[in-house]
Amino acid sequence: YLATLPVGAATLTFEFTGDYLDDVHVTTHNGDAVSYVFSGTGVKWITATGPDQGSVDIYIDGKFVKSVDTASDARHTEQTEFSISGLRNGKHTFQAVKRSGDILRSDVIRYAV
Repeated sequence: YLATLPVGAATLTFEFTGDYLDDVHVTTHNGDAVSYVFSGTGVKWITATGPDQGSVDIYIDGKFVKSVDTASDARHTEQTEFSISGLRNGKHTFQAVKRSGDILRSDVIRYAV
């Protein structure tokens, strides 16, 4: 349809929906991180995946836990990419560090008390 329109004849308006509260935070630099300090016994990292994303290293309290692959064939929102429970009840730090891909998206960090 769009290819048949004359140049400049159409105005397109679009937005990505499906992210929690229809917003998401991003970075494009390897080594950048999102961190969150919480008090509780567990945490979930819920975010979008997509073909422009890659590997993310997850740390709890400064200790490496695992790498997760946030790449997918298409953009998918509200995906639980990391979850941990059974932490001692108290103050903890969750951190996700971008290792590869064009972009890291972060949407929701939920913790359990």
